Amino acid sequence: MSHGLKRFLRSLTLTKWKPRFRMKTPALYVLFVSGAMLMCYMMLSQSRFNHHPVISKFNGYRKYAVHTMYGNGDGSGLTYGHFNKSAENDGNFTQSSVWVNPDLDLLHREQPNFLPNFKNPCWYERLYKSDVYKNNKYLVVSRSARHKSLELINEWSGRLSANRNTAQRLRCLPYFQVIGQPKCGSTDLFWRIMRHKDVFAPPIKELHWWSRNRQGKNINFTDIIPLSQYIDMFDLAALQIEAAPETDDQDVKYYSKILGEASVSTFWENDDWFHYPENVYNDEPVYTNADYVKKLLPDSKLILLLRNPIDRLFSDYLYFNMGKKSSEAFHLRMLNGIDVYRNCTETHSMRYCVYNRSVALQSATRLRVGLYVIYLRDWLKLFPREQLLILRLEDYSNDLAGVIKKVFSFLKLRKLSDSEFKHVIHVPIANKRKHKDKRVGQMLDKTKQILQEFYEPYNQELATLLGDDRFLWSPETESEENEDYDEDTQTDAHDKTTEDSEITLDGKPRDNTDRSSDDPVGGDEQVTDDSAGKGTTKDEEEGDGEEEDAGDDTLAYNRVKSAIKKAKLKSEYYYSGYN
Repeated sequence: MSHGLKRFLRSLTLTKWKPRFRMKTPALYVLFVSGAMLMCYMMLSQSRFNHHPVISKFNGYRKYAVHTMYGNGDGSGLTYGHFNKSAENDGNFTQSSVWVNPDLDLLHREQPNFLPNFKNPCWYERLYKSDVYKNNKYLVVSRSARHKSLELINEWSGRLSANRNTAQRLRCLPYFQVIGQPKCGSTDLFWRIMRHKDVFAPPIKELHWWSRNRQGKNINFTDIIPLSQYIDMFDLAALQIEAAPETDDQDVKYYSKILGEASVSTFWENDDWFHYPENVYNDEPVYTNADYVKKLLPDSKLILLLRNPIDRLFSDYLYFNMGKKSSEAFHLRMLNGIDVYRNCTETHSMRYCVYNRSVALQSATRLRVGLYVIYLRDWLKLFPREQLLILRLEDYSNDLAGVIKKVFSFLKLRKLSDSEFKHVIHVPIANKRKHKDKRVGQMLDKTKQILQEFYEPYNQELATLLGDDRFLWSPETESEENEDYDEDTQTDAHDKTTEDSEITLDGKPRDNTDRSSDDPVGGDEQVTDDSAGKGTTKDEEEGDGEEEDAGDDTLAYNRVKSAIKKAKLKSEYYYSGYN
């Protein structure tokens, strides 16, 4: 062996590298242990999937299907399950599991016996242990919820120590819900409501339980979040309600404080409807979130904040698009989305299309969120009109004090003094449009014209349904003064100037697909320009390409008119006899 080779081999020995290796040893050790622990956690998580029985109607054969979904969430990886023709969704889905876990069955669940001396729907429940939040999955995603749970555990420990045989806790569901819509000012409205001294909130503003988290969507369908864990999120508010009784002349206690939540996906998002047994073998959902809310909270107060759907869509694009933004790129996305819904409504009703997750995924913009009348009909079938307060962001922007008074009256809250009301009104707007998004400018005139044509018939139906022409959002009468309320529904902490706020929020938007909200338990779609509409190049999407010529715009415009007529006929057929 040559001298040079021997010297090279000696250079590879550990002796030469020993001092350098010692310096890196702690970091390498920590990295190795962390990786091993992560692998063990992932393996244990996989082994702890909930298994729920699925019974085939074809032969009655009983098998177990993992309560999780694969890839794009279509459940096609399951070996056994009902065949649900509604899940085919334009050929993308071939098989769908039917979820029969009893915790998901709300239609046959008995309503709690609400206490008559509480304004809020509440009841008492026996307390057997203090650590009642051990398995609550909301605590995994929210630091605020974890912090509040520790305070509650101390309270429950004290009650158990005082009298273990009779210890109990007050359980409550929300008296009111802000159910929609995203990009319409819901965050600002909710936190102003919270500034009323008689209103309390959960540690997470948007729990998204009705639309997503009871199915486990935001924990990747690895498990469900049962009703009891949703109710856990209101325990601190229930404790605050319990601590503030009012006494009449006969020393009878009455509890007038209330609590609420604001999940803006509740109104419109029903993407997993075809997994429920009550919807099997249907092309459109027979039961939606409205049915489940009605079952548990028949007297619930529902607040719906809407906005010109054209402005809502542009705001949606500016916030959730993570790539380079421009009015030209938005125009191309919009054309793609309209083309997707045009193709869908050639053979189906628009209701079918807006409740079809596959169609939503193909669209590069969330056009369906602005088709308010389709969702509202489902809610008005079940709830009387007086239980829904339907507001416009434009009115909220122009007459904030008047709208807030209307909301407080709707919730039957005590009238505030002038100083208390100023505490509600004179605070900064929550979640204004970001300065960097303002630099994008306004949408193109040709974009607005096509969107106006797309949304106009549905706005007309909405105005007719509500008997209010303000919901036409006529371009001649509408202004863009509501830009300051161009809010995203995600907030890290409400209004830093709120010294007495009981609630804090944490987390950032998660990069999930086609979702309506943006807190730790309900992330929303954040689209990159690389995923923009079909038939466009990257340069065009980034606004660097040439604009379409007038002929292409005219063709798209005419296509929209034709598609709208077909969709409207199908929609009228489905809802015939409703009005």
